[in-house]
Amino acid sequence: MAVVGAASAQVTISGIMDAYVGSGNSFGQKYSVLGQSGARTTTFKFNGVEDVGGGIKAKFQFEVQPQFVAGDGNAYNTTIWGAGLGNNGSAQTGPSPNQIASGLAGKGQSFVALEAAGFDVRLGTNNVTGIDVQVNGAGGANGFGTAIGSGYGAGFGSTSQNTYTRFEESIKIITPEINGIKATYLTNLKNDKAYGSTTGGYTLRRPAVSEWGALYANGPVTLNASLLSSKQSDNEATTTSTSTTNYTALTSGVTTKYTSYSASYDLGTARIGFISQKVKNDATAYNSSTAIAGNPATDAKWQMLTANIPVGAYRVLIGSGKYSLVNNPATILNGQKNTLTSFALEYDLSKRTYLYGRFQSGSNGASNGATTLVNGAVDTGTSITSGNTAAQLKTQSFNLGAIGISHAF
Repeated sequence: MAVVGAASAQVTISGIMDAYVGSGNSFGQKYSVLGQSGARTTTFKFNGVEDVGGGIKAKFQFEVQPQFVAGDGNAYNTTIWGAGLGNNGSAQTGPSPNQIASGLAGKGQSFVALEAAGFDVRLGTNNVTGIDVQVNGAGGANGFGTAIGSGYGAGFGSTSQNTYTRFEESIKIITPEINGIKATYLTNLKNDKAYGSTTGGYTLRRPAVSEWGALYANGPVTLNASLLSSKQSDNEATTTSTSTTNYTALTSGVTTKYTSYSASYDLGTARIGFISQKVKNDATAYNSSTAIAGNPATDAKWQMLTANIPVGAYRVLIGSGKYSLVNNPATILNGQKNTLTSFALEYDLSKRTYLYGRFQSGSNGASNGATTLVNGAVDTGTSITSGNTAAQLKTQSFNLGAIGISHAF
């Protein structure tokens, strides 16, 4: 929907509403769910553009990813409320940990920008190019996005570990497209200072972030790449910290690099794609109680093959992914793998609405059992003690089947 305010200014409202019903098995526990964003992320976007003369355009975007089904969250932006999470096998003492209030609970990409000579300079909360490479990349071959079946999205069986989707206080520059090629650069203000009162004041601190991206699309070939670096700031780090997740709280000055790339080729009858990501930092890991120097820093890789096969009003999506831990602060997980197999069938009711059925299954051998919640089931193989950095899951398999509807406006 477009709202015209003047001859040279226009505001567009667009978005996606997506919901599904499903059932599955997560680490030995069966469940049913009515959720949202099963095929595409539910979102509302307000975009505006005005020609201010001299070849310059002023633009803005305000995006909200609303939580319209309570209890099912956007994997990247929601805040979970409730009492402390109980250990596996113990009763929950307070509100369920997945109780998320419905409403405007997710913040998307929002910015104000100027475009001149084909250069687009955006100030605000900008998406990293890495999420475009993996979620929207591979020339559309990766039709799973961040939803059911995706190797990128957190939730029912993630194989990738990159949780960065966007950064506040960031500046992003997008170059003009030349012969199908365009580049991106993102940085932030690297603010490591805190201000405000000690009770109820505001603290604004950010790690130092930079990202270079490149995108190429010409004919049947699409190539995308991103190099994202995040350097831990002094105020956000500790010299020793607990390893209760796959990632230890990093010491100051540690840089984590996310190298992502994808490629796809349109065969005419199908588009096939390959997506890869490497995550590596230069940290020395620490145990939760004793600083054990020499534990390996994070070194992991994720790969996924995808196929998008259109057949009239139908689309068949196939994906197969693997996440491997080469080295990890949680030493019990070193050399372990997560796997993911995905299948989807989509049917177009119109140009804006389609029905879908999706299924995913896999194993999470590289997932930290100490932080995997399985209500009412003891599911970890090793207890957390001063000598262990993580627990490995006994029951590693998962699956989920769902049917849903996705509508764009």
